[in-house]
Amino acid sequence: EKSHAIANHNNLINSGQRGNWPIVISTWDFVDAVEIAYDTIVKTNDSLEAVVSGCSFCEYNPQFCGFSVGYGAKPDSVGEVTLDALVMYGPSHTAGAVGQLREIKNAIGVARAVMEHTTHTLLVGESATEFALQMGFKRTSLDSP
Repeated sequence: EKSHAIANHNNLINSGQRGNWPIVISTWDFVDAVEIAYDTIVKTNDSLEAVVSGCSFCEYNPQFCGFSVGYGAKPDSVGEVTLDALVMYGPSHTAGAVGQLREIKNAIGVARAVMEHTTHTLLVGESATEFALQMGFKRTSLDSP
């Protein structure tokens, strides 16, 4: 059975459209996340939203992404699960990132908020967590699901 992403891709090609059509590339074999990102870019034509939606899927569903991304992932050097994320947006030449984010599952969302709502590029540790809380992200355990 074809995935939605492949089916959508084939529909674009078969419709006779030439030139620019969306492509989603992933380093890892996280098929569900790639399909979500692809479906998002087809529906919204917003590449930033597509990247954030695909990454968010892995953050909330680590079992589909090898437990290497999101809550329940590998702990840091002191045994605590913390998250890092970076997002860059080419058209505006902007970026936002968080490091050692604690108790917030949606690290890519916080990175996007850093990019869109601050003059900073990177927030780390307690500063990242406090910023996330101020932006309305919910505090929650990052322990294994």
